Amino acid sequence: MSKTTGSYYTQQKLAGFIVNRMTRNLIEKSVLRVLEPSCGDGVFLQAFQSDDIKGDIFVDAVEKNHRAVTLAQKNTSKLNKKVKIKFIQGDFLKAKLVTGYDLVIGNPPYIGRKFLTKQQRSACAKIHIDGGLAAKSIRNIWPAFVVKSSQLLNENGVLALVLPGELLQVNYAKEIRDYLEKNFLSVEILTFENLVFSALGQDVVVVFAYKSSRYSGVRYAKIKDVEKLDNSVEFTKRESLTTAKWSNFILDDNDLNFLATISDKLKTISHYCNSSPGVVTGANKFFIINKNTVAKYKLEDYSKPILQKSSFIENSVLFSGSQLRRLHKANEPSFLVDLGNTPYKSLSEDVKAYLQFGKKNKVHTGFKCKHRKPWYNIPVVWAPIGMVFKRSHLYPKLIRNDASALVTDAAYRIVPSDGYNIESIIYSFYNSLTLTFCELNGRYYGGGVLELTPSEFKGLPLAYKNITKKEFSQFGSKFKDSEKMDDLIKENDGALLVALDLKLSDIKRIQRIREKLLAHRLRIAT
Repeated sequence: MSKTTGSYYTQQKLAGFIVNRMTRNLIEKSVLRVLEPSCGDGVFLQAFQSDDIKGDIFVDAVEKNHRAVTLAQKNTSKLNKKVKIKFIQGDFLKAKLVTGYDLVIGNPPYIGRKFLTKQQRSACAKIHIDGGLAAKSIRNIWPAFVVKSSQLLNENGVLALVLPGELLQVNYAKEIRDYLEKNFLSVEILTFENLVFSALGQDVVVVFAYKSSRYSGVRYAKIKDVEKLDNSVEFTKRESLTTAKWSNFILDDNDLNFLATISDKLKTISHYCNSSPGVVTGANKFFIINKNTVAKYKLEDYSKPILQKSSFIENSVLFSGSQLRRLHKANEPSFLVDLGNTPYKSLSEDVKAYLQFGKKNKVHTGFKCKHRKPWYNIPVVWAPIGMVFKRSHLYPKLIRNDASALVTDAAYRIVPSDGYNIESIIYSFYNSLTLTFCELNGRYYGGGVLELTPSEFKGLPLAYKNITKKEFSQFGSKFKDSEKMDDLIKENDGALLVALDLKLSDIKRIQRIREKLLAHRLRIAT
């Protein structure tokens, strides 16, 4: 997949399933008007060749890439004569198309904001605003494709698109989820246990959205992989789900209601501590350096210890001074260059030389740095009492900061609220209920990476128990044995969840739910 073009071409099996499902639903039409907003090499167009087609199908196929259009024309030259394709080379976001399509079908590009041109961001903003979305919410190009595509449908039209799995998960996609529910009577979500596009690095889903339908609301289906697609796929409605997130389809209504009943009785993490992003340097490779670079440019007076990433931490609930010294000794980048707003003329020649090195590499023109005065002045530099890394594998890492080190924005800085302590917060975090809500509230990527945004972390329910430093030390000793983490979590369940007056059967149910969610994220067969 190209990050700048967002192209990840659809498998023929998947394209064929989507086209066949749509033509079956629209089979009674004598004339079918279809739009393919990003036709690529024509894999969806090739699927319009079934003998079941009774009427004429007129397809407007839009594609920005000239070579792709040429290939699509070649690939569709021998289609059923009832399928008439008009190729439109150009940018779909800017294309002037007449509304009234019966079907919009395809696989929109996936291009992150930083890879969008100024013109693309402007086009996306206009489409977002026209659709009632916030212009500032542009994080990717695909939501604009969804909005514009839906606006081109007729009153009985259908949207059938392959979209990134983040549609179901991330907070910024909530606007699109709300938009689909508001503008379509029925929405069907097809998900896969296995990754469809390994190069994309995350899940994809197929969305069928109907302007008119005998059903209403959001319905779901899940299959193992594309090879299992056939006409037997059935969609079922989930009564418990809201527009907050659609990813909770993994659990049934009974389990979701069961979890909600318990969590509603608990305070969230935000009650027990304040959390905020770590230090945002704007250019980690320049501002976070090793001891050799400190010595070379005589930066000792401007260097502060910093923890750059979670992989530098051992399996531990604390980051100690000895761990920090090991990073220094191994010459790992573990010093932050913090010059504050010291005037350039007051700096030594060696420090000036390092800044010149940065300017030579255009660090000062970066998005963050160019808005600072001076450009090397990093804001909000302070060391927290504790920290939690926003991305994780089996479970998030919450640690006590014994080294008084800074931490990058790979983590959230934690300061306990009055009356609470970091040891008890960390201890209380590691239970099956809180970890289950990490899975439900967070988003995930291919490879099993879990991410919690600031609001998602703050909203986690916590069964808080006050413990002593001695108890924390004992807990920390057990934590070091990664192979026994499941046993440790279950031991904590006994101390924390039992206090909620839960039955043993309820606790075991929570444990099974977490295992199911974890297995889905890690793609482990259950």
